[in-house]
Amino acid sequence: DLATRQRHLAGFDDDLEHLASLGYEHELKLVPREDIHSVVGSDRYIGGLIDMGSGHLHPLNLALGEARAAASLGVSLFEHSRVTHIDYGKQVEVTTAHGRVTADYLVIGCNAYLNDLNPDLGGKVLPAGSYILATEVLDRRLRQRLLPQNMAVCDQNVALDYYRLSADGRLLFGGACNYSGRDPKDIKAF
Repeated sequence: DLATRQRHLAGFDDDLEHLASLGYEHELKLVPREDIHSVVGSDRYIGGLIDMGSGHLHPLNLALGEARAAASLGVSLFEHSRVTHIDYGKQVEVTTAHGRVTADYLVIGCNAYLNDLNPDLGGKVLPAGSYILATEVLDRRLRQRLLPQNMAVCDQNVALDYYRLSADGRLLFGGACNYSGRDPKDIKAF
C-alpha cells in the first residue's frame, strides 16, 4: 500500500496496530519515504506499508477456479440463464426466461447488478468500475526500476491506482475507478 498523503501514513499505523492485535500471521512493514524506492520507482509516494499477506489477483481466473471447485463438489452451475424472479421458501425457486430451477441453496453471483432480484442484498452492493491496461513487455532493467521487489502495489486514493508486473514482464495498471455504475463513453479518454 502506497501513501500520497500524511493521513494515509497515519492509516497505515492504525492498520498495523489493528492487524497485530488480531494475531495477523503475515509480515507487515512500514516503509518510510527515504526507502520508498526499494518498493516502487516513483517520487510520488511518501511512504508505504508492505503486507506480505496481500496482493492482486486475476478476477476471471478466480471466478473460473471457484466455478471448477464448486462443480467438483457437485454444485450445478447455470451460466447464461438470466434470472427474472426468485421465490424464497422451504426451497428456493428461480425463474429464468427459459424455465425454473428449484434448489435447497442458492448462491447469487450477479456482480453489482441485481436489479430487483434481492432488494436487501442489492441495497448493500455498490457498483464500481475500474479499468486496466497492459503495456508491451518491458525491458528487465525497466521492470526492476519500476517495481524492484516485484510487488503488487496500490495507492490509498478514493479513485485508486493499482499495478503489478505480469508473468511475461508487462506492467498491468488499473485505476480510473468510478462508482456510478456506468462505464465512460470513451474509456481511453477517461
